Amino acid sequence: ASETLLTLNGNVLSNDVQGADRVPLGENSGPITPGTFTGTYGTLVLNANGTYTYTLNTSDADFKALHGGGDGTETFTYTLTDSDGDSSTANLVLQIHNNDDPITIGGLNTGGGELTVFEKNL
Repeated sequence: ASETLLTLNGNVLSNDVQGADRVPLGENSGPITPGTFTGTYGTLVLNANGTYTYTLNTSDADFKALHGGGDGTETFTYTLTDSDGDSSTANLVLQIHNNDDPITIGGLNTGGGELTVFEKNL
């Protein structure tokens, strides 16, 4: 996820191998306990059928601390349970990237006057 790709979608069941018991599938049923989880850089909404939506929070202090060009990792641990109670724990790992931030110069008086810039130390 990054400033140009704020939302990620997927399905954690694609990381699972179906056994003999199979898992119930459907919009509101499945092997996952659904919920909304706050991570370091954003929020994950996980549905019972394994689908998820991750939304990056670019206003978050942790994201801003990555600075331009910085990378982070968001990890969520989840457990799948099949129809007879067998369970398997796995991680959803998302890569976070803070794009290059533009350079801003503040405090300039644009109401006239002259400004001298010495390029030796730029």
